[in-house]
Amino acid sequence: MQVTLKIHRIVWDQDSPSGPRYKVVEDQIVIANQVQRTEPSVDDSQVPKVFSDKEELPSSKYRLHFIADGTFDLLTL
Repeated sequence: MQVTLKIHRIVWDQDSPSGPRYKVVEDQIVIANQVQRTEPSVDDSQVPKVFSDKEELPSSKYRLHFIADGTFDLLTL
């Protein structure tokens, strides 16, 4: 199974602190070939626990962690 994600970002570009700002829209399409349910992390110092596919959990207890090619972390929602 694969999941296709479209990441839509709006960022501001500014050449100098006193110069004009420009709105830049960035769209990126990425494909995740692995999705894990992970424990919500408190901080980035510890690797979050990965829950088994067999565990019954309410959706408020985990985050979805999308991975590409088995090693590249894409996104956690």
